[in-house]
Amino acid sequence: GIDVSDNSSVELPPLTRSVSVVAIPSDVEAVAVVSGKSVVDGSNTLTVQVTAADGTVRVYKVTLVVKVLSSDNTLKSVTFDSVTPENNLYVTAPVATSVAVIASANDSKATVVVSGSNNLRVGDNTVSVLVTAENGATALYQFTVRVPASNNTNLKLIQVNDTAVSANSRIVLPRGTKSVVAKALAVDPEAKVTISGASNLVSGENTLTVTVVAANGISTATTSI
Repeated sequence: GIDVSDNSSVELPPLTRSVSVVAIPSDVEAVAVVSGKSVVDGSNTLTVQVTAADGTVRVYKVTLVVKVLSSDNTLKSVTFDSVTPENNLYVTAPVATSVAVIASANDSKATVVVSGSNNLRVGDNTVSVLVTAENGATALYQFTVRVPASNNTNLKLIQVNDTAVSANSRIVLPRGTKSVVAKALAVDPEAKVTISGASNLVSGENTLTVTVVAANGISTATTSI
């Protein structure tokens, strides 16, 4: 136990709800009555009333301070790939599969847990930041991470009549050829490839055009042969 004196103060651990008190009068015929042994967070007053044998009363008081655990579960800052999101939205590089999230709470005693920052898919993804205060109170902060579709318009392969050719190359075909079998594959399997100029060939110069539209539907590239 802790020995205390009149008008002293004692700090108690967090979540303390009662104390055990032993009060012994110096006169064996005096009577001591203790009140205030049940406590709440913050400041509490413990009172010991001693009544002497002749009826004289004296009151002793001790302040009991129960440490209060912080309820602060607010978020101080958060960055995505070192960038602060605007209006809870962050746009990644095309087809990104993960984002580096750094989040900190205002209270150093709070804990922060990030989820949803990996295995991202094209489109909108939700990243959650859970802040748990010292007293266990939680707050969930959610952010939208938008992953754009690929802007890749590169070609992996171009073939004419089963022969690989390069962009802007020149192919000499037999006299009277009216059409060729052309094939083109994009590096990104989500990109769309169209070929024009493989038929209705005429004597002389003809142009075979390969157009690639990226998965984002915006970026395009054209290759001629």
